[in-house]
Amino acid sequence: MAKKDKHEAAPGGIFRKFRLILQEDLTFHEKWALMLTPFQVLLLAGLAGILLVLFTYIIVALTPLRAYVVPGYVADNYRQQTTSTFLLADSLKRRLDVQAQYLAHVNAIFRGETVDSLSIDEAGAELDSVTAATTFPPAGSEALDEMRQRVEAEDAFIVEGEGVPGESGQLLMAPLNGSISSAFDLVGSHFGIDLVAPEGTGVHAVAPGMVVFSGYTALGGNALMIQHARGLISVYKHNARLNKSTGDAVSVGEIIAVIGNTGDHSSGPHLHFELWENGQPIDPALRIRFESP
Repeated sequence: MAKKDKHEAAPGGIFRKFRLILQEDLTFHEKWALMLTPFQVLLLAGLAGILLVLFTYIIVALTPLRAYVVPGYVADNYRQQTTSTFLLADSLKRRLDVQAQYLAHVNAIFRGETVDSLSIDEAGAELDSVTAATTFPPAGSEALDEMRQRVEAEDAFIVEGEGVPGESGQLLMAPLNGSISSAFDLVGSHFGIDLVAPEGTGVHAVAPGMVVFSGYTALGGNALMIQHARGLISVYKHNARLNKSTGDAVSVGEIIAVIGNTGDHSSGPHLHFELWENGQPIDPALRIRFESP
């Protein structure tokens, strides 16, 4: 008696063998045959399903198709653009914050106040660092950089004027030929000197720089402020006429205004002249040789 197959089960079991035959239609000649069990069919179907899933994953994961079929997926180029945009926005925000602080200090100097927090020189240095770190500079920055380089280049060759170089290392020329009628007095909040000269006398820039304010104020009349290299600022008040506008570049000795008698604090034609270095007022007589009163 033949021994039964240990896998043989009742009719309908998963190990029952079936023959898959391929025959010719007319002759019934057998061309191909395959012996299968339901268990083998299920195993092959499972392997085919796994291979199909793996193939689909590879197609989706390793090709640009994933950007269209995966919900919420962000393409690499969009992700890079988003990161660059975020960094740019952050740099621009920092730049605006530093500019606002810088302008606040300049306005404080113009009002005759001392600056005890962040100095003008430090604010300018931080502003330059923020500008250099910005990936995409704002419109007009190339022209501003070119102007700054030109001012620094002119400053490097200053030989005119008489005086003592300060922390900025600059030699300054006198804004005009006139005598001092009121000296520098830090205790009395007179942060500059008053120079008397004939009405209509031209006022000269003491060093190369850029005009950061040009306009009329109640106390200072027609006033002008110039930002020079390395934290130096010069202020010219009570002018009859201003020859420069905000944003203009000036060279040393250039006539920037005409002496006058404008503003509430003026009692006659004269020039109120101030020097500020790193946010602090300094006596112009220490840097420039003026006529004796």
